[in-house]
Amino acid sequence: MPSTSRTLFGAASTCLLFACLLCAQDPATTKNGQPDFSNDPCGNPFMESQGWSGVEGTVSKVVDGRTILLVLDDDHELLRIRLAGIALDHRAPFSKQAAEALMRKLLNEAVEVFVNPRKWEFGDKHPRRVVGVVNTRNGIPNDPGITLLAQGLVRFERPRPYTMSSYAQCQYRQTEAEARAKHVGLWR
Repeated sequence: MPSTSRTLFGAASTCLLFACLLCAQDPATTKNGQPDFSNDPCGNPFMESQGWSGVEGTVSKVVDGRTILLVLDDDHELLRIRLAGIALDHRAPFSKQAAEALMRKLLNEAVEVFVNPRKWEFGDKHPRRVVGVVNTRNGIPNDPGITLLAQGLVRFERPRPYTMSSYAQCQYRQTEAEARAKHVGLWR
């Protein structure tokens, strides 16, 4: 299978796996054995208008609370990743706590970063930096952006076009709203 097809297939299968794992946790979220997103306020993640490319690698460094360095699995090149949809509050202690949380969660971990295929596959074949949504690959896929928002360590920031799916943006907005309502972190 060509690498472009394999990458797009990998991203789609990871998304499907994640949705199935969510539904497996709550049998009421399945309809005829299929995931039921009818009550999900963000809609159906499978109805996105754009396919996303999955870039896989291992996190070698956490630069700050929204930037990591990734060693790519394919060619061992170093890639700078900025997490889409989050903004750091540079007031202490939150930016430091966000960086520490990312280090605990991601340092030396295998991740998959969902990026715009135009930038990754069809544009600059070897970009040095990209913006995308990060998910851990070991165990249940987990988005550290959601974790940082839930802890109130970062704010949601409307991402540049085609750097994050509409579904992910909705999840980020909801998570920030829940953190505000609970008065955690920045929202104390």
